[in-house]
Amino acid sequence: MKMDNNLLIIAGVVVLLVGLFAALNPLEGVIATNTTNGKVAYVDLQAIFNAHPDKLSAEAELNEKARNYQQQLEEDADELARDEQQQLIEEFQKELSNREEQLIQLVLDDIDQAIDQVAAQKELKVVMDKKNVLYGGYDLTQDVIDYILDNK
Repeated sequence: MKMDNNLLIIAGVVVLLVGLFAALNPLEGVIATNTTNGKVAYVDLQAIFNAHPDKLSAEAELNEKARNYQQQLEEDADELARDEQQQLIEEFQKELSNREEQLIQLVLDDIDQAIDQVAAQKELKVVMDKKNVLYGGYDLTQDVIDYILDNK
């Protein structure tokens, strides 16, 4: 009978220790996983933008337009009055600015879509811009860049 009581006490202590261990170390922390499921992630939007292949083509297009406008302005400068030259310059600047906004928006839309796709694949709940993160989180930047490059 005394032996049964000792076994019960030992079994009780073991159960207590296992319960205490489980409470202090949740199962998800004990199991080695490589998942981001449910975590908060962040991206460096500037790095993604700079790595985006469409950014280079957008810059090239804008530079070409600017050169063409410059050439046209130089050709027409002698025939135009000063105020007409200024008006033409403003028109060219406005056209370049509008086109730049369109091209940037196309790249940003593609980045947003890539972030959505990568976040869904990794089952993330929140993705923030890196500059808004003070501590923690999963850096999703390279995953998004890789996704964009693989799908271009």
